[in-house]
Amino acid sequence: MLDALVKYKFSSLSISLDGATPQTYLKYRKGGDLNKVIENIKKLNSLKKKCNSKFPELKWQFFVFGHNEHEIILARKMSEELEMKFTPKKNYDSQYSPVLNKEFVLKETG
Repeated sequence: MLDALVKYKFSSLSISLDGATPQTYLKYRKGGDLNKVIENIKKLNSLKKKCNSKFPELKWQFFVFGHNEHEIILARKMSEELEMKFTPKKNYDSQYSPVLNKEFVLKETG
């Protein structure tokens, strides 16, 4: 699948990573494996370099919750290292893990 994404110049791919550590990622992505996702992103970037392609452009989609807001800065840094555009998103269900430090979140996400 990774080969095909590069070979056929899939334009962009948003990857929902709602945590920068495995423990936080698992709180919302039940059964998910952050390390495996990161490993596949690195493989995809390697294939892009090998094929001299900028496609697909990768986006780190980070839904902000109370349980992960403390990782916004780390997630942004990791997204840069992984050559991804960091795109924080508002949690659609304000009842689920509401943001705790609204001022910090606003400052860090705009």
